[in-house]
Amino acid sequence: MKNENSIGFYLFQNLLHIISTGYKIDNKSVFSTFQNGVKEYRNFVFLQDAVIDNDIDWVSQVENSENVLAQSNQHYKNAIFSLLQVFPTDHQFWDYLAVEEKLYYSYITKEKYNNIRKPVLEISDFEEMSYNKHNLALVPIRGMDWLFEAKASYDDIKNIFTCIFNGMQMMDDIDDFAKDLTSGQWNLLHSDVRKIITDEHLVNDENLDRFEERIFYASGLCEKYSLYALNQYNNALINSEKLDFPDLKIWLTQIIEEVKESIKLVNKITQ
Repeated sequence: MKNENSIGFYLFQNLLHIISTGYKIDNKSVFSTFQNGVKEYRNFVFLQDAVIDNDIDWVSQVENSENVLAQSNQHYKNAIFSLLQVFPTDHQFWDYLAVEEKLYYSYITKEKYNNIRKPVLEISDFEEMSYNKHNLALVPIRGMDWLFEAKASYDDIKNIFTCIFNGMQMMDDIDDFAKDLTSGQWNLLHSDVRKIITDEHLVNDENLDRFEERIFYASGLCEKYSLYALNQYNNALINSEKLDFPDLKIWLTQIIEEVKESIKLVNKITQ
């Protein structure tokens, strides 16, 4: 979410704009205040993620008189201040946000646990983690549903974005396979590669570079999970056809073409 060059960053950065056409916005002031609250909360989550993932250059923080912790905290306070202007303290939005935050933080804890224990993972584990990792992106959508008249049900929109989350997370895991392996970031792909190594009694006798990565491609796992991502994106596009989200359809169409090109490249590598 925090990589400014990633497709996920673009989606979350422009989420309200992308979905706004699906609502009858009859109060521009309320929408603007809500936008600001969402922006501040998003920036808080991005910075928090960087701290949790240990992506902060602490030397630079001191030498440049910066403080990511204070900055993150300020974003959170700004977010709450704006959102309180839109939703009173007794509004169900706050209970909903609390539930989603608990789910999100449970994901972070589970992820750190998996990095240490490296358990066997299944596709169901991946989809659970994928949803929990991105669930806070649904909060603005639910908020819009409470604030304005929607042209589609929240559940329909949620289903679309759940597929998007799965597609994005899978392609991220594929792209970062080697990097995650080095950093100790455990996921479904690494679990499957380890299972192949164990089941087939594979040994890196020749000390091959990128041994696990070679297995990932040669075994067909990369193609298999790239096709999974493509299917998730296609499902999202099909389900979005009946909704008034033109920018989302354009974004999905572009992403689908990128995944198709990625699959072609994988096929060339493994032939």
